[in-house]
Amino acid sequence: MGRVSRLDSGSLKIKASPSKWVEWYDATIGIKSWGSDNLYPQRLLDLIENSPNASVCERRMADFIAGDGIDNSIMVNSQQTLDDLVYDCADSISKFGGFALHVRYNGLAEIVSIRVMPIEGVRIGEIDDNGYISKYVWCDDWEGERTKAGKAINPLTDNIEYFPFSPNKNDVLLRMYGNNTPTAELARQYKGEIIYVSNRYYYPKGCGTTVLTNMSTDEGISNISYRNTRCNFLPASLVCYQKNADDAANRAFLNGLQSMQGDENTSTVMAVGLDDITSSKPEVTPFPTTNYDKEFSVTAEATAKAIYCSWKAENFYLLREGKIGFGGEVLSSAYNTYNLAVKSEKRMIESTLNKIKSNFSALSNVDIKIKPLVYATTGDDKNELNKQDL
Repeated sequence: MGRVSRLDSGSLKIKASPSKWVEWYDATIGIKSWGSDNLYPQRLLDLIENSPNASVCERRMADFIAGDGIDNSIMVNSQQTLDDLVYDCADSISKFGGFALHVRYNGLAEIVSIRVMPIEGVRIGEIDDNGYISKYVWCDDWEGERTKAGKAINPLTDNIEYFPFSPNKNDVLLRMYGNNTPTAELARQYKGEIIYVSNRYYYPKGCGTTVLTNMSTDEGISNISYRNTRCNFLPASLVCYQKNADDAANRAFLNGLQSMQGDENTSTVMAVGLDDITSSKPEVTPFPTTNYDKEFSVTAEATAKAIYCSWKAENFYLLREGKIGFGGEVLSSAYNTYNLAVKSEKRMIESTLNKIKSNFSALSNVDIKIKPLVYATTGDDKNELNKQDL
């Protein structure tokens, strides 16, 4: 079943919701499909981004997982610091329950850079006889809707295969050179390897997986509120007026009527010019309207609560609803509670970086420990948190 997804404030389109969680082998590409249509993460991301509550919860979890970072002075690739990388990992975990790192090497099989590869673009390849993943497959657009170099992307052909990460330098050298004499050109051609980190054995499951319908409902309620704001808070009306023989006079009347309709024509008016109207004075007939925000208030509350709980943010939901106060001690306690709630997600990042640091000179002497996010009420680190941020 399709659902309505608002792309911007003025356009709507139908998008499919994530289908039932299914994993199956697609022999045409040699991958394990992520969802029945292989587009599960794309559908999930669309739901998160279009749900007001889910998008807030997702960003908050990412902020708390990344915390105050590790070290913002260390470059891990040509454009990003270590803390930038940590935040990208945290954001991916918050959305999908895992992350993928692209590891590049020099000719000696030493790591020279790491960066987050959007996990929604990575698919798991064949599983060998020992149960290990033999490869990962990357595609810019598994939906096949975008173009590259003027041509539509074809997921069947426009994809790149990568080896799974190996901590063994000899494995990397063998993959890089095979039985050939090592050369700078062969080293340059080696695409690198992927570290795939998941909260499950294969594809991860993000916090939003359990609240798919809630997120869709949340977006629908937001759309209703939008339409009320733009169209329904001021009553719609039918205006019958005496048509003038002079077309310029008619246009002047209609232009004046339109200018009085409020913000983006919130007061919808249908104007009808009549030749046989009994009075020269326009006749206005209001149409009854309904404020659907009130009709959906219970549903909205239940939906928001379910989404907050799915992202482990029960305390922030209570704060938003004013059920546990809003003082400094309450907020500090909420921070401490949430830091504990995302400890396992932090460890996913820390343990992964610790596995590669010995072969990555940029990290070899770094204590891989993410500092927690602390609620401060004074000093340079003072948190400016308002209820609308919850």
